[in-house]
Amino acid sequence: PSGAGYRFLADQILAVDAFNPMTAARLVEPLGGWRRYAPALGQAMRAELERIAAAPGLSKNVLELASKALA
Repeated sequence: PSGAGYRFLADQILAVDAFNPMTAARLVEPLGGWRRYAPALGQAMRAELERIAAAPGLSKNVLELASKALA
């Protein structure tokens, strides 16, 4: 409920993206279902997707999946 798990996943996505963009892109998918969760949880997931999408130097793969999930 605190969103710490979503924050951890986003941190891992950003870390893995630096050396393996394909794997990092696959890790984005669980956050993409944010609309199906309770509003508080969905907002926490969406906030992490926005943080990922705004990260500087993000790979094309991760940016594309994060953007699609937010659209």
